[in-house]
Amino acid sequence: MLLQGVFEVHRVLYWSGMFFAALFISSGMADFFVALDRLLAIAFPVAYMLGMSKKLMITALAMCALLCSAVVFMYIFFARDPLPAVITMIVDYVDPQVVDLVLVLQIAIIVLNILISAVFLVKLKKFYNFMDRSSKVVSNTSSSVLENE
Repeated sequence: MLLQGVFEVHRVLYWSGMFFAALFISSGMADFFVALDRLLAIAFPVAYMLGMSKKLMITALAMCALLCSAVVFMYIFFARDPLPAVITMIVDYVDPQVVDLVLVLQIAIIVLNILISAVFLVKLKKFYNFMDRSSKVVSNTSSSVLENE
């Protein structure tokens, strides 16, 4: 009877680990969409204000839920049965190829985040330079108007 409780604890630990892994990769995807949202807001401000942000939010929620569900499904489908009694590493519970696939997905999402963030920073710098030049033109124009009066 006591031994059965120990095996149940291992199942709880297994599933909590699997859901953590699924949520972890989904949070990376959410970060990607936040960076993409900021990029689109600065690159296409009019289209962004006219509803692009809502479409992007719906797409982001759908993609994050799909990715989380896919990872959980892979862990469920490729889980070893029966689960080992000793918890050491995730590869003791799931096929190592699945763990590798999830790791590659996480790395791909990280690379996408870096690329989108780099493009955003370049666009932000260009926008800042444009605003700086615009403020100097306005400043010079108002100075010349004040001198003429």
